[in-house]
Amino acid sequence: DLDIKRTQKGGRRYTLLSTEISNVFSFPVEPTIINWDNLRGITGIFGENYCGKSNLLKAVVWGMFQHIMGGAHQRYLVNIYTNSDKGYVKNVYDIDGVRYRSTREVHKGKTSNSYPTKFEVFREVLNSDGVMEYRWCSTMSDNTTADNTEVKNMITESLGTYDDFTKVSMHAQNEGEGYLNLEQQEKNDLIARYLNLQSY
Repeated sequence: DLDIKRTQKGGRRYTLLSTEISNVFSFPVEPTIINWDNLRGITGIFGENYCGKSNLLKAVVWGMFQHIMGGAHQRYLVNIYTNSDKGYVKNVYDIDGVRYRSTREVHKGKTSNSYPTKFEVFREVLNSDGVMEYRWCSTMSDNTTADNTEVKNMITESLGTYDDFTKVSMHAQNEGEGYLNLEQQEKNDLIARYLNLQSY
């Protein structure tokens, strides 16, 4: 028998279910909510020039990876046309049939920004009345020794890297090279990461 060690590295199925955006890029302080799961089969976002199409995509991707598509500086993240110096993006995902949420905030400071981030799972917990109910939680279990990095790792490992995402899922104008411009071995490696393929 061969002693082959298998490691789970990527390959999880995830779906973006919803996005909530407040005061980043051109979005107002009042939250804008997009329920992607109601738009099955969406293939494009259309609108007049300067209506926010690119900023919608930038906000979604920033919420996923804390990276601004197109290479803009982070100091331009908070909407400069509002009186608030804080903003956020909440993305809800379905990962292997379980709901997860990432909340990425930006707090504009005098010299630099801070980026508090929270990762949660929607699971059953016992409430104060002894009844099980679903809530957003920062850990996978109620065990007092539960590690809150487990939820973060589940989300970040499922999403993969910004670099891979922009090669296969969404490509920004004037930013880097897409999948078609990669060398064959780079394409093979990228596909292997997404499909969780391993060499033996």
